[in-house]
Amino acid sequence: MSLSFPTRALFVPGRGEAVADFLAWRAAFDEVGGIDFDDRFARLGFGAQVAQAADLIARAHSYNTLLVGRSFGAWLVLHALLGRTDRFDGTVLLLAPVLGYGGSGNVGFIGPRARIFWKSVEAGRPMPASRVVLVAGLVDAQCPIELARRLARWWPIELHEWRVGHVLDAWTSADLARKVEAVARQNPICEQ
Repeated sequence: MSLSFPTRALFVPGRGEAVADFLAWRAAFDEVGGIDFDDRFARLGFGAQVAQAADLIARAHSYNTLLVGRSFGAWLVLHALLGRTDRFDGTVLLLAPVLGYGGSGNVGFIGPRARIFWKSVEAGRPMPASRVVLVAGLVDAQCPIELARRLARWWPIELHEWRVGHVLDAWTSADLARKVEAVARQNPICEQ
């Protein structure tokens, strides 16, 4: 039996982001694809967005695929995974994920189905993937680190806390792609 590492990364990015923002990840993966969170996608209702994420996950259901959700895209990935009848066999990477509640400055928000999500997690709902890696920014007001830590108390996720905020540039670099490749290969990743 030979080991097989993910050769492709499929993204559900955050609002206003596109797969093209992550092309530097080609340094670590043969194929980079996914859903663009453009104006058309943003106008869809939450249920339709989750359905498109679920369709991507159904096509990606492979140990050779790294499924990446960033910001609000991670919230869509989580809901799509929870809607499955089976467990996702691959690795799920959540980058600066929206976990239901957040905001910046004086503006806060509550994500769709936030209360339902947290009640199900805290009631013992099992983690919907074989492996979940959550990378959270320590200075990210939109996706508070406390929620990432809270999720790690309920699910056996791998939580990595990095000294970054929420801006996209911090999450798209080739350097991050190499760190993610280390995650995909199940090696520890270290903050440089």
